[in-house]
Amino acid sequence: LCRPRASAPDCGSVHMTVELSPCAREQLGRPAAREREAEALAAALQAAFGGASDGSSAAVDLSRLCVVRAKHAWELGVHVALMSCGGGELVAAAAAVRAALSTAAIPRATQVATEGLNDAAEPDVEIPDGEEMEPLELAEMPIVLTAAL
Repeated sequence: LCRPRASAPDCGSVHMTVELSPCAREQLGRPAAREREAEALAAALQAAFGGASDGSSAAVDLSRLCVVRAKHAWELGVHVALMSCGGGELVAAAAAVRAALSTAAIPRATQVATEGLNDAAEPDVEIPDGEEMEPLELAEMPIVLTAAL
């Protein structure tokens, strides 16, 4: 759980990271090129699936990730590990992210009633043990295509 952004107090968030395997790193050459490629892929995936800073245009309904408005929300981390960089990395990574989000679920979290709780205090959140999971509600799922001439 994290604190929601001030610009979207009733939304959670999705963050993408990309890691290149040693084999993929060798294919890209110099370390600076490898870092730029991983950062560019993560930025493209973030734009496609994470949506705008206000929570709009995200693949996941970010408002469903809010537990307590302006206090607690789920932050989803999606980590992509590329084993090879022979072309089509963005399309392959996007397909993997799409599949992961389509089958992901989060624990059901609820605010615990506390007597004398004012607006400045942090409310308690309860996450029960067991199999009480909610599937992610997907809003808009992007389709990523690449073309070459």
